[in-house]
This record gives sequence, C-alpha cells and structure tokens, in this order.
Amino acid sequence: MSCRLDGVKAYCYTVAWMKVNPDGGSLVISKNVAGSLSKQIHLESTECPVVIHNTTAEDSGMYYCTVTDRQKIYTGNGTSVLVQAHSSAAPSVEVLKLPSSSTFGSAVPVQCVVRGAVPSQVHLYWVIGFRRERAQTDTVRAKGEVFTVSWMLMKSEDCKGEECACVVEHEGQTITKTLNGKH
Repeated sequence: MSCRLDGVKAYCYTVAWMKVNPDGGSLVISKNVAGSLSKQIHLESTECPVVIHNTTAEDSGMYYCTVTDRQKIYTGNGTSVLVQAHSSAAPSVEVLKLPSSSTFGSAVPVQCVVRGAVPSQVHLYWVIGFRRERAQTDTVRAKGEVFTVSWMLMKSEDCKGEECACVVEHEGQTITKTLNGKH
C-alpha cells in the first residue's frame, strides 16, 4: 500500500494507518503495518509505501493513511485489503432461484454464489443454451466470509430443453452448476 502526501507539509515517518474492519465497521490503529524508510525513499518524499507483515485473515479491511500538518488532519482515500488462506480445495458453487415477482414479468431472478475462493481469482459467466453471457457480479462480505455473487434475470422459456448454468473458472478448474430444469 502507499500513501501520497501531495500538497501536505508532512513526512512519511509521521503517517499513521487505520483499518476499518469489514464486519463490524470498527476503526483500529493498525500495528501490523510497517513503513519502508529505506535509502531509496527520501524522508521528505510525498510517496510513503508500507507493507503488512505476517498477514492473516484478520488483517482484511479498508486501510486509510492519516497525517497532520499541525493544523489539519488529512485522511487518504483508502485501500481495500483482502487476506484469505490458500486452499487446495475447489470452491463451492451454488445456483439459487430467487422468488419471482410481477415486476420481472416472466423472468426469474437467479444467483450464482461462489465460496472458498479469492474473488479476484474467480472468472464467472452464465451459459444459456448456446449463449455465453456475463451478468452483474460483486464481492460480498458477510459473517467473516468473503464470496462472489453473480445474478441475472432469466426468462423461463430460455431453459426449456436447453442448458442453463453458472460456469466458474478458478485456478485451471472449471465448475459448472446447472439450474434444476424448469423455473
């Protein structure tokens, strides 16, 4: 991570790092963050890189650098950090049909939920018949778990006699989960 001090009269050694925990939203002063004041970085530099040592899942969160020029406190835009243990197990994939409403007409909302994989390492798409489609995909944090969710509206006639599936590619593996027949 790095903190830029553009327009602020301060030094890298005065920068403090705070972390907002993803679950509870609590703010803590980060003690695992160590500034890098090597010979390559001048003490008056406006670029202040840091490293988190010996990371664990508890180090995940949004990190903000703060610095003061004795008159004001400045806070950076933040850097999101996600630490997950490496697992050789394949991620779990679940396809859910959500309750339909008259708002969607004949379309049915469906979700594909991927657990047990770092979201940035998951490539996800939908196969409807012979069409390959992308859908809205987000990273979700809940109860200490991070997972990938993709959702779309699927017409009930799209899957009659055709394959409708969520396809997940992760570390060279392809996992396909189909919808159970009729909507």
